[in-house]
Amino acid sequence: MKRRDFLRAGAAGTVGSLATGMGLMSWTPRANAQTISLHMYAAKGDVAMIDGTTAFMFSFSATTTPSLPGPLIVCQAGDTIALTISNTLFTPVAFNLGGTSVRMSVAAGGTGSISFPAPAPGSYLYYDDQNGGVNRIMGLNGALVVMPLGREVRRGRWGGRGWAGRR
Repeated sequence: MKRRDFLRAGAAGTVGSLATGMGLMSWTPRANAQTISLHMYAAKGDVAMIDGTTAFMFSFSATTTPSLPGPLIVCQAGDTIALTISNTLFTPVAFNLGGTSVRMSVAAGGTGSISFPAPAPGSYLYYDDQNGGVNRIMGLNGALVVMPLGREVRRGRWGGRGWAGRR
């Protein structure tokens, strides 16, 4: 296994294990690819901070109420993601999937759609890079996790060996 492949597998496994362990992600391996249809909103509003104060934020959300971070998108290698974004903000937004060429812009008050094949298994950040990065800092970001095709991911195991490898 090449170092790059090991790091990719490690990142996907770590994100998957953490998200699953925290109850944030559920995924069952499938034998066949599917089209995953999603509708997100670019929303704005006051969000409660950990210290009890509120801050005005933007976010990608499953509803018109902001949620931070944006929705976790979980798919499988080979899937097609059909995404629609309704922009309720006063500024244009973009959906940019880091590490890929997937990008879509949506005008203020508009709606945009894009369909793209899931990238290679791993974890990806989606974000808005408009307005000099301000939109991303304001909360327009989230995660996409691409699971391997039809294989169960077991926590703490790599290629049939435990974390310690061979003894």
